[in-house]
Parts: sequence; C-alpha cells; structure tokens
Amino acid sequence: MNNDDWFWSFAYWAQVEHLRITLSLVACALALIGILAILGMVRGHRRIASACLVAVTALVIALAVMGVAGASPLRSCASDACSLPDPDRTPGVANPAVTQRNIRSTICKPGWTKTVRPPSNYTTALKRKQIAALGLEDKRLASYEEDHAIPLELGGHPTSPKNLWPQPYMGRCGARIKDVLERRLNRLVCAGKLTLIEAQAAVSAHWISSYQAMVLKTNKCGEAIP
Repeated sequence: MNNDDWFWSFAYWAQVEHLRITLSLVACALALIGILAILGMVRGHRRIASACLVAVTALVIALAVMGVAGASPLRSCASDACSLPDPDRTPGVANPAVTQRNIRSTICKPGWTKTVRPPSNYTTALKRKQIAALGLEDKRLASYEEDHAIPLELGGHPTSPKNLWPQPYMGRCGARIKDVLERRLNRLVCAGKLTLIEAQAAVSAHWISSYQAMVLKTNKCGEAIP
C-alpha cells in the first residue's frame, strides 16, 4: 500500500478522533467549572458561582448548536446503505470507448481521465437533482461527491446518470475511501493482474467488500458509527 492509500484510509478516523478529543476537553472543562461553582457557593462567593453557572450554560448551548449543525452528515453516512449507490438508480455503466485492448491509450495513460471528465456544472446540477430524488436528509451539496459508480480510471461512463450518484464524504466508508480502492484497481489492471471487466465488477457490485478484501483487511469500513 502506498502513502496515498494509507492517508485516505485513515483520514476519516483522524476526524473522529479529533471530535472525541474535543468532546473530552469540553467535558473536563464542564467538570472543572462545576467544581468551581460548588466551591464558590460553599464559601459564599456567589459571584464566582454565578459566573461559573453562566459559563456551563453557554457551553451546553454551544454543544447543542454544534450537535444540530453536524448531525445530518453523521446520520446520513453511518451505514453501508448510504455509502453504496442504489442498484436500481445507479447500477454502473461502462464507457464503450474503453476496452481491454486499448487500456494503454486510455485508463493507463497519465492524464487521460481529464479528457473525458464531465464539466462541474453538469455534475453539480445532477447532484442536486439526485439528492432531492433520493430524499437525503443532508441537502448540502458540499457533503457529497458526485461519484462515478464505475470510475473513469476503470472505464466508467463519464456522463450517464446511471453511473453517477451523490456519495457522502463523511462516514467510515466515505467517498475518499472509495477513491483508494479505485486507484488500487487501476494499478492492478494496468499491471495485468486484473482484467478490466473484473475490476469494474469489483467496484460496482459492492465496493466496500472489495475494499476490505483488497486494500486494508483490518479496516472496519462499513460498520455503523458507535
């Protein structure tokens, strides 16, 4: 596994640990302020006690606001169902211009995907439409990557709505984690260790299982966030 694979595989875990550390620090701060408030009341320092209680209230309100603001992406992306495309809406479509015979001049050629990648105004409009059609709770466009079920680097169709879907960034199996698998499969195809059709099947059928088997066997990608 190269450095990029390790980086993206653990990027989400770093985010989770950062959140846990932040919450732990806030909990310690609340406990300390609470102790100071009790000591202030016991010793008759009502002003100190009142200030501490105000501080506790402010922290609780701030945490509540943060929870409301950040709840949607976590709820939306905590399970396999959110990280996998709808098989009926997005079964995955291959690009007929890419075949096993021409991979050296297409997917294995550096920079080739840039020549077929659809413009952002097309993918953004499609993303907005699909988010509404899927009834996703988090409506923010920035929460999703308009992802190719069969990626361009594995000969996926660039513009077919049946090959594009709004994949969330958040979650144990977010969009950046799938990118790791896509790069791995591309290298295997270009090295002659997998056929193009085999790689396309691995990423379009149930990419999470393929990720676990081929990239990082010890990663618990796909489990619900505790």
